[in-house]
Amino acid sequence: MDRTALETPLSAPYRISGQVLIGPTDFGRQTAAYVHTATFLPYCDGDVSDLQGQIFTESARDLTRDDTALHSSVLMLGANHNFYNTEWTPRISVAPSFDDWGGDPEATCGRKTQERLSALQQRKVGKTYIAGAVHMMAADDQDVLPMFDGSSVRVASAGEADVRTHAVGGGRELRRPGEGARLGRVRGAEAQLCRGRVGVDSEGACGRFTTQERAPHWLPPFPRKLTTNKALEMTWDVAGQSAGLRFRSPLDLTTAKALDLRTIVDPKLGNVRLRVRVYDDAGRALTTPLGNGLVPALPRGPFSLSKHWAQTVRVPTNRLAGLDLTQITGFDLEAVSSDGRVWVLDAAAAPARLPSVPQKRLARIDLLDVRVDEGDGPAESLLAMPFVIRGQSETSARVVIQPIDTSAGRRIPTQVIRIPAGTRGGELEIPYEADTVDDLRVQRIEVAAFADRGVMTRHYLASARIIDDDPTPAISFTRTSPIDEGSEAKWSVHLAAQVDYYLAMVAKPIPPPPTVTELTVADVPPSFREEQLFPVPPLDTPMSQTQLYAYAQLDPGDTTATYSMPTLADERAETREAVTMRLRLVGIKDSATTRAIHVKDTSH
Repeated sequence: MDRTALETPLSAPYRISGQVLIGPTDFGRQTAAYVHTATFLPYCDGDVSDLQGQIFTESARDLTRDDTALHSSVLMLGANHNFYNTEWTPRISVAPSFDDWGGDPEATCGRKTQERLSALQQRKVGKTYIAGAVHMMAADDQDVLPMFDGSSVRVASAGEADVRTHAVGGGRELRRPGEGARLGRVRGAEAQLCRGRVGVDSEGACGRFTTQERAPHWLPPFPRKLTTNKALEMTWDVAGQSAGLRFRSPLDLTTAKALDLRTIVDPKLGNVRLRVRVYDDAGRALTTPLGNGLVPALPRGPFSLSKHWAQTVRVPTNRLAGLDLTQITGFDLEAVSSDGRVWVLDAAAAPARLPSVPQKRLARIDLLDVRVDEGDGPAESLLAMPFVIRGQSETSARVVIQPIDTSAGRRIPTQVIRIPAGTRGGELEIPYEADTVDDLRVQRIEVAAFADRGVMTRHYLASARIIDDDPTPAISFTRTSPIDEGSEAKWSVHLAAQVDYYLAMVAKPIPPPPTVTELTVADVPPSFREEQLFPVPPLDTPMSQTQLYAYAQLDPGDTTATYSMPTLADERAETREAVTMRLRLVGIKDSATTRAIHVKDTSH
């Protein structure tokens, strides 16, 4: 659906005015600007347990500054994405289906707990919010806006389901920590403007206490160089401690219904109670409770629960009588509970009605596949990967490029490209290693583009194929023959030069000529039988009738590999024996050959 919203031109005979995304993924971080979007997030999930759909809301906030479409996240506690669809619901579907939440059935989100929605309850909630979205997006029904804009409302047709929302866009005027707001006065609490990334070893990261699957707002360690949004982090251990933000330019609340703070409560420390103290530019301040002041943490539990997900802390403007609503300069959070930790992602003047949405679409960038011959190096080489811009780019854009060499399993440094307004296309320079050593036929580099500002990706993945142009070295096989009983039979492969890939010589015993007696299982040590013969056959079994499938590995840079088979000195007078191997290098055409080793009797 999101791709359709991205690609449908304004000249089409129909218009996509909004979309409802149900438990989606967003690997490409692709968000449709200028299109109302409601993203359903199921709290009790398996496949999308990381609430990846939050990206649709989060990346929309700063993608372009004139997007007035509402981008709403709708978190449904107790829901699982499979149960929105009857064909994915156990005991209803024709095809096999299952509940993919993987925790204990009696723990939080478990099938036997009252917090979990039944399939019928969940579809009832889903239908209610889908219907509300259609009314709001297609019919401009402003009465249903509170279902999606962070208001604390209950909808009768949704039953007793616990549904929480927050939103960006929709005509909000934002103050962003670090960009549009600085840290205010701190009284007793610990406070900082942290970076919106996840990583326990990342100093100053908001998500240093958690993991990516529990923190859908914050960026993962990779790709690097995506713009990192900051947040106000406040930790306290005594009631009355406080911290807040001071806006770099005053916020006008005269036409807003509320000051909204998208606020994450640390689930490890549990529910918090807060008051908000709001300031105007004359130095006046007013403290207001938030209902009973309670901001609940999300339920804790196994299987990636304990989410760090923002809820809306709302200060209605009708409670700010006495302040100059045209010149609001900041706020403090004052702790009422004895301890806790919260993060404020942004502060916004939330309008009572949705404004009109500009009739426009973001330009889209396409990466194109490319194929080049490797060349000889020895320095790092560069290939040119084309990209095209579809649509009209009105402002400069920022795109993050992450190449990964899938052949060598190495990550290539992340790039940032800045695209001037009006650009129609260009080329990316992707580094790769070239040399005169034989390599895999095709070296593949996968390149991902992530839109950061001013543009959106269309095909965000492309492949660069580097064709090896170096000859395969000559190959030879040797063996040591004859050997005495009790010695090791050895077969070796030799390369005339090094190669840059793994090789394996495989060896399979075959019958010798009729005039030669074949080694049997009795002629090898018990330890060899146990380790390499599965199952161990009778002792009189010829080696060619066993399940032996031996190999010797050559790592990149190796030129020789040897496979050894020990033999037993049995002190019995015997005729000359032999073991014959069919040898080949896996993946090398026409490399198969046969080599026999004769074993001399030493009993005389």
